[in-house]
Amino acid sequence: MHGERLAEPNQLVLPLGISTRQSTDAVAIEDRWIAAALHFIRENACRGINVDIVTQNIDVPRSTLDRQLRKYLGRTPQEEIRHVQITRARELLLTTELPAEHIADLSILSSCMLCSNGSVARHPESFLVRPVLEESYTRR
Repeated sequence: MHGERLAEPNQLVLPLGISTRQSTDAVAIEDRWIAAALHFIRENACRGINVDIVTQNIDVPRSTLDRQLRKYLGRTPQEEIRHVQITRARELLLTTELPAEHIADLSILSSCMLCSNGSVARHPESFLVRPVLEESYTRR
């Protein structure tokens, strides 16, 4: 530091990604019931909720919830729950050294776990999880 030359003056460090703060992860929805349902889904998706639990806690008819979420997000309530779970799994894969199986359990994706041959099975939406779980092999 006292006039000495640095071994590598410039070292480029690439970011892992962008982390969304919860306060900025909001959707402007005028319907307070649908906004409440979205908040409930985002807070509880990784706790194993389903659409019936959402409708019971928010006291909104399932048909209304389905129609309005499709209107605002282009997804059904179940697709939104799965989207939140997959997003959380992807975040954990990129920011931790946890094994994929543990991450799947934490994000309630265990029904979409890898088979012994490395394929994903046992769930209709499992094709959505494949890219997330495959990342775990490349990060090591």
